[in-house]
Amino acid sequence: MSMQPDNKRSRDQLSSSDHEDSSIAADLLRIRESMGIMEKQLQKLDLLKKLTDDVEELKHSVEYNNSLIDVLKQDNASLRMEVNTLKKLTADLQQKNHKMSNDILDMQSRSMRDNIIIHGLPETQKETYQSTEQLVKTFMKSTLKMEEREVDAIRFSRVHRVGQAESSRQKSRPIVAKVVDTKMKISIMGRGKELRGTNYSISDQYPPEILRRRRLLHPVMTEVRKNNKKARLVTDKLYIDGKLYSNPEITHWLFGGDTNTSR
Repeated sequence: MSMQPDNKRSRDQLSSSDHEDSSIAADLLRIRESMGIMEKQLQKLDLLKKLTDDVEELKHSVEYNNSLIDVLKQDNASLRMEVNTLKKLTADLQQKNHKMSNDILDMQSRSMRDNIIIHGLPETQKETYQSTEQLVKTFMKSTLKMEEREVDAIRFSRVHRVGQAESSRQKSRPIVAKVVDTKMKISIMGRGKELRGTNYSISDQYPPEILRRRRLLHPVMTEVRKNNKKARLVTDKLYIDGKLYSNPEITHWLFGGDTNTSR
């Protein structure tokens, strides 16, 4: 009978020990769970810190970009002002160049105003200025049918061939004769009708640019005359029935797109 209490105590002790082990195991499980939670929270904190750092870095980057944009805006505004200044300067230079070209062309035209170009007069190898002038005067008497006293009264400031002489030349060079008296020059040009049917011709002398413009206007003048309209070419201007002909595609010099001469 005395053994039963001891067995009971042993069982109670074992039961108590199992209970304590279960409690410890539960505590350890809770600790592990808590540590897992804490670890996740720490990971979240690390992630949050990284995000915070990234946001801060992004903020600095945005601020830098904004400051760079401000600088670029200022530079762009400065460049725009410089471009506008250059545009104005270019426009001023173009205007001055246009005026200068006009003035030069006008001076060239005026210097040639009393010049006559004669085509077809034979040329000799030993021709001199004096012999060329005498050839012109003979041409005026015999071909233009001018009176001898009228020809003798004509004074030339110079008479010369145009272009460089060539020993193998088959075609005579034209002659430029500058008449001192404008009225006499007009009288000579009025004799042009005497040259119909001959190999001779006389014309006014113009600068190359004026000649180019006149070549553009000649077809227009010929066409309008076919329609029984009066057309008159004055230097680089064409007048049709008394009105100045203007066409941006042809007479571009009248619209500021080319050099021009004001007569």
